[in-house]
Amino acid sequence: MAIAVVTGGAGFIGSHLVERLLEEGFQVKVLDDFSYGSMDNLKSVEGSVEVHVVDVSKREQVKPLLKDVDVVFHLAALVDVPRSFLEPERYWRVNVEGTINILEEALERGFKVVYSSSSSVYGYQSTLPIPEDAELKPLTPYGETKLRAEEECWRYWRRGVRVVALRYFNVYGERQRAGVVSKFLRNALSKRPLTIEGDGLQVRDFVYVGDVVEANLKAYRSRRAEGMAINVGTGVGVSIRDLALTVKRACLSLGVKVEITYTKPREGDIPLSIADLRLASSLLDFKPRVKVLEWVTNRLVKELGQSDGGP
Repeated sequence: MAIAVVTGGAGFIGSHLVERLLEEGFQVKVLDDFSYGSMDNLKSVEGSVEVHVVDVSKREQVKPLLKDVDVVFHLAALVDVPRSFLEPERYWRVNVEGTINILEEALERGFKVVYSSSSSVYGYQSTLPIPEDAELKPLTPYGETKLRAEEECWRYWRRGVRVVALRYFNVYGERQRAGVVSKFLRNALSKRPLTIEGDGLQVRDFVYVGDVVEANLKAYRSRRAEGMAINVGTGVGVSIRDLALTVKRACLSLGVKVEITYTKPREGDIPLSIADLRLASSLLDFKPRVKVLEWVTNRLVKELGQSDGGP
């Protein structure tokens, strides 16, 4: 039985990955400091996984837990973008030094690393969709830490570590607490306004968490992907305004009225972000299956139907 470690495994994406790994027959260890994660996210696998409270930036905590491991899916990171402007040193310590600790252990022990990077490494791009060889120019301290961690991945890859980096675009899905999709859903379900930061014309590539999990498994199993950074998105852009309008229309169809309001743009926000998936398709045979506007509509029908006593 293969042994997998998921750092950040009690978080939104990590907990979904843990569930899938167990279904695939892995023995799973979760390493998490619970700054974002929650044991509630692991309720479905309680008793089936080892859970360790660990700060990945402290190698002495990580080292004894990585013995005889086949793969580390390294998701642990500080991810609140606005907060990264306030605490850049803390973000560097966790996101960069924490990644180095995992890579050092991989160098010594020989396990594979699947690193969760971010489309934030691209910053503003004038050409869409964005290919992996675009110029990397992050606009936020968070994006800068993800880029520096990637650079460490390639430094260790040249020394023999088997590592692949997945650049997630805008991930959404069940158990998400942050992000515009989850915020709009929460507000709609409580009949509060859908607040858009800026003019709402920002375009994002929203990718479902289940598709992200599939990309992680494919990256682990692919030898050709090692030493590569690979986009994980859908290749389709959706504006924040269209997302809000979809939520509003779905609510109206169920007899619930919600308003759309606007506020000032968020610092470091970019206007356009869409993934080029040619490399993901070629190296991983990655094909995203879920479309965000359909998922949001179905979710609202289910949740509002239940709250009104419907099916």
